[in-house]
Amino acid sequence: MYSIIAIASLLIINWRVTVYIFIPLSLVILIINIASKKIKENRKVNREIHSKVSEMVGDTTKLVQTIKVSGGETSVLRHYEKLNNLRLNAILKDTLFDSSLQAILGGTVYIGTGVMMLVVARTMMEGRFPIGDFSMFVIYLETLASCVDRIVELVALIKQAEVSYDRIIQVVGENNESNLTSYCELSAFKPLEKFESDIAKVTPLKELKVINLTYGHDDKNGIEDVSFTLRPGEVLAIAGAVGSGKSTLLNLLTGVVPKDSGEILWNGVEMKNEKEFLQPPNVAYTPQLAKIFSETIGENLLLGKEASDNRIREALYYAVFEEEVFQMDQGLLTEAGSYGSRLSGGQRQRLALARMFIHHAQIYVMDDSSSALDGETEREFWNRFEENINNKNFGCIIASNKKQILQRADKVIFMKNGHVEGCGKAEELLENCKEFASIYSV
Repeated sequence: MYSIIAIASLLIINWRVTVYIFIPLSLVILIINIASKKIKENRKVNREIHSKVSEMVGDTTKLVQTIKVSGGETSVLRHYEKLNNLRLNAILKDTLFDSSLQAILGGTVYIGTGVMMLVVARTMMEGRFPIGDFSMFVIYLETLASCVDRIVELVALIKQAEVSYDRIIQVVGENNESNLTSYCELSAFKPLEKFESDIAKVTPLKELKVINLTYGHDDKNGIEDVSFTLRPGEVLAIAGAVGSGKSTLLNLLTGVVPKDSGEILWNGVEMKNEKEFLQPPNVAYTPQLAKIFSETIGENLLLGKEASDNRIREALYYAVFEEEVFQMDQGLLTEAGSYGSRLSGGQRQRLALARMFIHHAQIYVMDDSSSALDGETEREFWNRFEENINNKNFGCIIASNKKQILQRADKVIFMKNGHVEGCGKAEELLENCKEFASIYSV
């Protein structure tokens, strides 16, 4: 508003001089339009190289043991230094261009004052342009220059923000673009609404029944029309080659991905919200690759839950991890390191298994979770697992091709290309399914 009043005042005083003054200001707008593309390009390069550096730092901390074993410390450091130099150059280029643009455009007030003095010099000598009008022009010109400078700064920030926005859209997808700016009422100052979870209504498991479960069969990792029944005390093994749909089925049974069709019945009642229901304390899951946080062993085990000492010891015992943990100097307070880097692969896996057992779930789901254990530890784990299932009468679903697991299972589902090729005891499948026999003999 102040800028509009300033322009109107200058036009009233002397419109010709005002027009001359706006020549430099018009050049500013032209320069901004030309430079905006370069501003965006510089920021895009800057963010891309910054992302590469961040990814490398993350990968390095996750793979410390691999790097040390392969003797790759020197080459990793060299590559890190190279990326940092590229990032430095990108930052300098981005900052230098912005600063240069600000400096050039910041001189607008002085250029405008000089143009005005050249234009009015003769009229001032003739007394037709009083010193008061000249002072008014100088003051208002500085105001207008500040306004233009602010516009320049905002244009640069908008172009830089466009780069960040484009990167966000790449992550969330164009279909969710409108959700980024949709209205969301903050509830920080409102009392929380009472939330009734389906988990609170769960009844003790008598039967889990899966009927024609289907998910993304057009994709290579999809499944179609998978059906089975699981009761307490039973172990169901899911076997099949890589890409047959074993992990996809487990993801459906733990609510990680939504089903396309089919039914999951708990004691004859269909689950209305599988994602909410198929989680602890109903269902607990351990993936093939353990995910460990950069916290203590105890914090990784509990993840914010409260548990008695007996319950903690029991979970560690069934994961064959109790003795090792309590032999450590700080026990449960021992730092696991960055993503568990201070623990061996087997220790990380057993910690994840203990985290599963801490829930006392009614169904345990494991995706070949004992694969990272050595032979002796794995045998002990399954011996203790049989002791555990006999004592607590829970159900278990395991994706694995290991002979000892298939032999122990009460029922085996053999999958191929997302379909169930056979179902029954391992001995029955050996007689009726040649492909299962080839996997079983490995």
